[in-house]
Amino acid sequence: MKHMKKICSFLLVLAFTLHVCTPAVPVQAASAPSVHAHAYVIMDANTGKTLLSKNALHKIYPASTVKLMTALVVLDKCKTTKKIKVTPKMLKQVPSSAAVVGLKTGSSYSVSSLLHMLLLPSAADAAIVLACGTYGNTASFVKAMNKKAKALSLPYTVLDNPIGLDIGDNYNKYWR
Repeated sequence: MKHMKKICSFLLVLAFTLHVCTPAVPVQAASAPSVHAHAYVIMDANTGKTLLSKNALHKIYPASTVKLMTALVVLDKCKTTKKIKVTPKMLKQVPSSAAVVGLKTGSSYSVSSLLHMLLLPSAADAAIVLACGTYGNTASFVKAMNKKAKALSLPYTVLDNPIGLDIGDNYNKYWR
């Protein structure tokens, strides 16, 4: 037992001596990573402090990420089992340049199926049908989207269609 105490004492003194005698070596901070994007903001999730950014105060166009807001607003309003019937008026609102899945006039689809079409192939026709089927028209739906953006603490997000095409005044802007 006495022998074990001597060994432990020796190791403890050795470790302390090595620790105290080892000089501090300055470490150079890593350089900023190369990010291939028009704009970005990297924040500390715990403090909200901006760690790195590029073009943070510029307007950026959210494109199909708008469809995520479309899905959130739809899910706030109705059950996924609800059926929505496609009308010619709905399909006339889909821009010809938009990606579509080819929804057919007169066909009915569940909200769940339409959400899959909205989010996976990024279908603009599904976005319009969901907007009109849940709020009656796209104008009312867009108001609900902007209200949801404010509720999510996105005060500089402005949306004007449920598709995300840059056909109006859809934009995000970092605001801190």
